Amino acid sequence: GGGGGGGGGGGKPKGERTMSFARHRGGGGARARLGGGGRKVVSVGRQFQESLDSLMGMLHTCSPHFVRCIKPNHHLAPDDFDGAYVMRQLQQMGMVHVVKARKQGFAHRYDFDTFIARYGYLREGVECDAAKLAPYLQTYLGSASPPAGTKTETVQLLGALAAADMFATDGWAVGTTKLFLKASHQQQLEVARESHLRRVITQTLTKAIADQDLASLDEAVARAVEIRLTGKLVEEAKALLATLREREKAFEALTEAMEMRDVAAVEAALKQAAAVRLEKDAKKGAQKVSDAKALLTQLKAQQVASNALAAALASKDVKKLRDALDAAQKSGLNSGQVTQAQRMLEGLKTKDALEKKLAAAAKGGSLAELTQLLAQAEEIGLSTEAARAAKRRHASLQESAQASSALQSASTARDEEALRAAIERASAAEQNQAAAEREKAAMSAELATAKELLAKLEAEHSTVLATPPRGGAAAARGLPTPSGPVSYVPGPPAGLPCEPLAARVARLQRGATFLKVAEGTFTRKKLDAKAVALSADRKSLTWDGGKKGHGLELSQVVRVSIGLETKPLQKLYHSSAAPDVAPTSWFSLHTAARSYDFGARDGDTAETVILWVLTLQQLVLLSSGTGVRLPATALSYAQQQWQYHNSSAKEWPCVQCTCINKPRNTACEVCGAPKPMVTLVPTVTPLLPAMRALSNTLGIDAFNLSPDARLQWFLLKALEPPPPSPLVWSVGHRQGDGETPLLGLANADGTGFSVDHAYILSLRREAETARQQQAQAGGGLTPRPPL
Repeated sequence: GGGGGGGGGGGKPKGERTMSFARHRGGGGARARLGGGGRKVVSVGRQFQESLDSLMGMLHTCSPHFVRCIKPNHHLAPDDFDGAYVMRQLQQMGMVHVVKARKQGFAHRYDFDTFIARYGYLREGVECDAAKLAPYLQTYLGSASPPAGTKTETVQLLGALAAADMFATDGWAVGTTKLFLKASHQQQLEVARESHLRRVITQTLTKAIADQDLASLDEAVARAVEIRLTGKLVEEAKALLATLREREKAFEALTEAMEMRDVAAVEAALKQAAAVRLEKDAKKGAQKVSDAKALLTQLKAQQVASNALAAALASKDVKKLRDALDAAQKSGLNSGQVTQAQRMLEGLKTKDALEKKLAAAAKGGSLAELTQLLAQAEEIGLSTEAARAAKRRHASLQESAQASSALQSASTARDEEALRAAIERASAAEQNQAAAEREKAAMSAELATAKELLAKLEAEHSTVLATPPRGGAAAARGLPTPSGPVSYVPGPPAGLPCEPLAARVARLQRGATFLKVAEGTFTRKKLDAKAVALSADRKSLTWDGGKKGHGLELSQVVRVSIGLETKPLQKLYHSSAAPDVAPTSWFSLHTAARSYDFGARDGDTAETVILWVLTLQQLVLLSSGTGVRLPATALSYAQQQWQYHNSSAKEWPCVQCTCINKPRNTACEVCGAPKPMVTLVPTVTPLLPAMRALSNTLGIDAFNLSPDARLQWFLLKALEPPPPSPLVWSVGHRQGDGETPLLGLANADGTGFSVDHAYILSLRREAETARQQQAQAGGGLTPRPPL
């Protein structure tokens, strides 16, 4: 029954016991037995049945064998063998009778392949002719000439052994797939096999000892141990084998230490080699020991050289560096320390040579030479007295050069205000004590010329300016000429030349993306897109966020150019990695030391290049803070080069609609206008409106089939420098003639438009001079000007 208060029903037959794994509480007997609400009860009989079923299932999946156990003694103690007790157990279980019965029959049965694999080599030492083998073949195979195979080889082997009295002549049998032997036959074969093996292994041992070959000796000793071969020869072989193994370990240790190139490791390996006398190994040990000793000597020399290099690097002494590098070269040392010492030595030599050059240049060097030398000094951080003296002379020469350039620019522009400022600046430069006598003499000559020009300009401006010519050359070229008093009407701006400088500067400060060419042998990327912008103070260009080394002071710029004017650009476009940017979409800023190249590829590239070139040229001219204008020729020089290298393979812009046409076109693809006599550089097309207006003002018929077409470069030359301050370029037209725009000068607010200013009159005179020079040259193209 169940627990206390057991309910009815569910009783078990008498004698059957149950086990419950749950703890019963009062009143739950029936539920405990039947599992209602509790865990199910498993009986002992059920557990036994399941265990037996599992065991039988396991046995059915196996191949059962019967194992008889024999006890070695009555006490079941280890290492205690009672022979009589063991024999009695064998007799009682019938094993003795089984052995006797087996011995009386064929106790050993071999398939032919196995037999030949184990005993086939016994035939090598037995000579037997075919006549003696024939009876055995006939008896056991039924033919004196049976087919070849392992069965025939088996009978031939046994027949040969029997003929040599090494095996019984009968008592064995040959079946279809196996050979049947009795115990006596097996014993005879084993005796013959052991005798053969002893002879062969003895010979192998002797040869291996003589050769001192580790692999063959190891194999021979293993086979000798296998057949229990003993004797003096075996002991000698074992001793030699141990020695060779130690030598092999020493050889491997030497090899590893030599690969590590560590002094301590090589010394330890050499001691190990000496202990086993590795140098006695003529095959490879002696050479290895010799190589290791040579390497140890070299490593010690390198260690000494390395210490000398470290001391020389710390001292920064030229002689010590040279001696240490010589020692390193002799010892074969080639490390980062050697490279560092070589660089330091070269740097010290360079610094010493540069200091001597600076000292000489400070006494009489040119501006270009000083600029280059000072750039090198700044690069290596040289700040000696010679460098400071060179900087003082450089500043003096630079001021003289800028003053001279200002004089030339002001003289060319015939601007009285600019000429006065230039004369004042040049006078100050002339008094500079750092300048040499020849610079002072040249400055004095330029000052005299400039003062004469200023006197002439003042005399000219004291009279009333004449009106533009009403006939003559202008009328001959078909240009409109007034017949009475002229009044002008302001017109719309003609592009970038009429845009105020402040507005163009603001556009540059917002920045643009250009392709920039990187210089240097080890530069990873020769061409990269950079976000370039003008600084807030107008004094520098920056890119890459203005990081160190990623900017250019405009005061360092000596020239601006358009096109492939620098060696890096020329090299780039002659390589397979030429970018997809028109050659005329590049502009370069040149300093005394190098050039900075920028290529426009996004949006209106021509508009972008003209905006940046015009604005940067004017900012460069004003970067000294004196207000003096320097020459600006990037656009006019580009046009001169374009005209000089005239080619039918060039694309050409239409002067009517500015469409860029293919070289083979004789008329514009868009408007049908004929190809001009002289084509424009595609980049300057944004300046066409201003150039047309200026050509009307100056009386130059530059855009028709006229010899004046070769003076297009002159129009660009006139537009590049800023007009005399405070005037600006402006467009207007004569009263009643709105079809002929004129480019003149006006106040910043657009009032006071005039084409009669002295600056414009000087441009007319220069244009007439250029026209006359062209006529004298036979109407040929303008020669290429020097840089």
